[in-house]
Amino acid sequence: MKIRKIKNSLEDIKSEDPNTCLTEYAIRQMVANGEISHIKRGRKILIDLDELKEYLSIGAKHKGI
Repeated sequence: MKIRKIKNSLEDIKSEDPNTCLTEYAIRQMVANGEISHIKRGRKILIDLDELKEYLSIGAKHKGI
């Protein structure tokens, strides 16, 4: 389990894939829509980086990408 802020999660993903089209806004929308779980501490929104990667992986496989 790797708990990160949304911005840090995006930085980790971009370090693995510099050409990713994923944006901070897209991750925030996933949180708002309940697609990925989160923890809110004050104004910070924390997400599990492993869960985000799994969600993106499953979504890509499901859509045939």
